[in-house]
Amino acid sequence: TRRSSDLGEQDPSTDDRTIRVVCTDFNGDPSISADSVVTVIPVNDRPIVDLNGPANGGMDNGPVPFVEDGGPVAVTDITAAVTDVDNSDLVSCTISLNAIPDGTFESLAVTTTGSGITASYDDSTGVMTLNGQATRTAYSSVLASLVYNNMDQDPDTSDRTVTVTCDDASGDSATQTSLPSVSTITVTPVNDEPSVDLNGDGSGVDDSTVFTEGTGPVPITTDDVTVSDVDSPTLTSCTATLASMPDGTDESLSILLAPSTVATAYSTATGILTLSGPASVEDFETALETLEYDNASQDPTVSDRTVVVVCTDDSGDSSTPAQISVEIVPVNNSPVVEIGRAHV
Repeated sequence: TRRSSDLGEQDPSTDDRTIRVVCTDFNGDPSISADSVVTVIPVNDRPIVDLNGPANGGMDNGPVPFVEDGGPVAVTDITAAVTDVDNSDLVSCTISLNAIPDGTFESLAVTTTGSGITASYDDSTGVMTLNGQATRTAYSSVLASLVYNNMDQDPDTSDRTVTVTCDDASGDSATQTSLPSVSTITVTPVNDEPSVDLNGDGSGVDDSTVFTEGTGPVPITTDDVTVSDVDSPTLTSCTATLASMPDGTDESLSILLAPSTVATAYSTATGILTLSGPASVEDFETALETLEYDNASQDPTVSDRTVVVVCTDDSGDSSTPAQISVEIVPVNNSPVVEIGRAHV
């Protein structure tokens, strides 16, 4: 009967083994020995990539939470490790961001300083390659530094998966690549506030103009006005506020041409002109391009007026205030002489 023995050694010596068989009879006389030579052929074992560290169950990691504008997040556990029972070195790893709905806004990065490993990332495919023969420990340290980032201000909320495989240094192409390990990343968007720019290509977002007494309503904005919101096509309202009204109800704000989707209302008590939607960002921009100021006083206070413009999106977040400074130019009025009829 032939029997085989497997002691479980995953990196056996390749020296031939000799099995010698001797049998002894009832009288104690041994037989002539018979030898069998066993040739040992090692088989290269795959590396094993553990993205969540040996103290945790399984090889995969996550879910890892990524929050918009929160900066890069670690894709792997700090104790991530690559093991290989029969090779001390690795030659490469491939790290794939399997879906990149936000395109080049998404990225992977690692730290390779002092490791002897080079890293290259293709932002068109989402694939990072680590190259260079180095120890398993060096590759483990590099993988433990893997981070994901997304600079999109309106990121797709679908989960991302990052798949990692590594190749050992045996040269046995049939078994040298590890099975894939996966890290899952959740993406949480954060609403961005609208932006209001009253001077277009000019420096900053503020603007200035002049009102001359007696000219009637004058435009205080132009088609340079820009209203935008990177993650919402809709606004609920905008306000234009006279910060001070020394001439009281003689002063007013109005919109000359408002799209049908934007309603306007001015309060003489507060000096606030309210533009109400909901309406598209473009419609609110069109309305604000025709913002006007008027002062019916025949002796207007000459201090500059400040008009503050703020827009609010459909998530309730408001823009940083933009301002228009209005210089008031009085006009001297000629005196009026009334000559009454003589009475007898």
